[in-house]
Amino acid sequence: MSPRPSRLRALRSALPLGLRYALALGFITSAVACAQQPPAKRETPVGPPMPLELHIVGDSVVVDADSSFTVPVRLRNTGTAPVTLMFMSACSFDISVTNAAGEELARPTPLCLSVIREPTLEPGEIMEDSVAYTIGEPGVARLAPGEYVLIPGLLAMSEGRPTVRNTRLIVRAKP
Repeated sequence: MSPRPSRLRALRSALPLGLRYALALGFITSAVACAQQPPAKRETPVGPPMPLELHIVGDSVVVDADSSFTVPVRLRNTGTAPVTLMFMSACSFDISVTNAAGEELARPTPLCLSVIREPTLEPGEIMEDSVAYTIGEPGVARLAPGEYVLIPGLLAMSEGRPTVRNTRLIVRAKP
């Protein structure tokens, strides 16, 4: 007696092979199209402050005009209890670039795998990752020489907001 196939296996086998590939390709195409959309305006998290501090490592970042760069972003649990975060992708952080008036000029849109993660930060524990600002990618603007502000963002779904420390971005004219 042969084993009875599961409902999913039965449904999958009922679809023609070409349709299965088309559905998979449509999902991949949708994911790429979403990554190529202009960045949406950053939503300010609502809720009480969380016992987390988010910042870019260093007091300032100095880069040449028309250059791509990478910045290390650090999140630290400043509280006395563990904090569990929920991420819907492999990316933990993003950055935005604003002018002195606070107008957002650019925010890279990283292409991240869809993975649900729930890391727990113990008191004093640090999570660190790098964020790339690559000229030519979606959401990335060429910056003229001058001074800007880099603002790190936490890509976790949460009821609160971390304390954010901004960093100066100095763009130098090319020599």
